Amino acid sequence: MKLPKRFGLVKQVRWVGIFLLLAGLQLHVVESYTFNQSSSRQLVNWWGAPEGTPQGMIQRFVVDSTSQRATITPPLWLGRCVLSLALVALAYGYWGNKWR
Repeated sequence: MKLPKRFGLVKQVRWVGIFLLLAGLQLHVVESYTFNQSSSRQLVNWWGAPEGTPQGMIQRFVVDSTSQRATITPPLWLGRCVLSLALVALAYGYWGNKWR
């Protein structure tokens, strides 16, 4: 019994694995990310409180009038999770054709 072809996904999975490896290393090494003022304003517009509420007006005032910038601190488990996904993708990309 022959197994179906894998539609040539091995090479693409290998590139996804390399990308996930680099992203996972960056998430694991960097302690926090600080955005510039325009990015902070965009984050407040996307995920902040609605503009008509008092909390939304305060958030927009703080971002527009001060040098307050958004800072994101990724949890340690996120970098490890992305690294483990990268290792699985790289293993499949390397041994994918040999498992037939």
